[in-house]
Amino acid sequence: MAITSSAFGNTDKYKALHLEKCEEKIKQVGGPCLYGSGNSYKGNLPEQHRIINGFLLQGNSFMEAEQIFGEAPLWHSGDAAASETKACYIPESQKEKIVLVFASNSEMSGGDVIGKVRLIKGSIDFSNQCRATLIKPENLRTESGIYLGMSLAEFKNIMGEPSGTNDGLLFYVYCERKPYKAGDTWCVEDGESLATRCSGISARFSNGILQWLTIGFGDYVC
Repeated sequence: MAITSSAFGNTDKYKALHLEKCEEKIKQVGGPCLYGSGNSYKGNLPEQHRIINGFLLQGNSFMEAEQIFGEAPLWHSGDAAASETKACYIPESQKEKIVLVFASNSEMSGGDVIGKVRLIKGSIDFSNQCRATLIKPENLRTESGIYLGMSLAEFKNIMGEPSGTNDGLLFYVYCERKPYKAGDTWCVEDGESLATRCSGISARFSNGILQWLTIGFGDYVC
């Protein structure tokens, strides 16, 4: 689901540098921030954490998002693992900017299936790519009650303890496995061919306040 922090070392210098790059990526093009946890829970991220204003993230098309939030152009950023096709929305009326981003990994799904939903608080550099939506800012929250601007204590009261943390980032990663295919010789573990699907939440806190949120739901992969 994401690159583990151990890939960059564990010194304060490396963590601070990578978090800065992560923040830049979110502000410049709405993600992705490939910065994650090596631990995970079993199963899938529960549905109530994957529903925003009636939209359930479950491997949907962009057309399904448009039926709720309105038409928006698709655009692209990044390459390789960071290559994404996106659509984004900004509520027409709000005191403080909140941006909603739908993203599809171009490498894994061909840019057709939404695998990530992001909520971003504050100024961004890609607003010209986004469309206005009539959805009110206060409705840009999960069915479980997660919203930008909430406190860390409120967030943990909903989500519990994370599977991993790193410099103001909290990770709630869930992974499940199922048989892959007969005759496979690449995805074999203990003599069984298995495919893995991971889902979860990455949350960024600053001064104890939720600044941006990524909700992910992937497909089964080897």
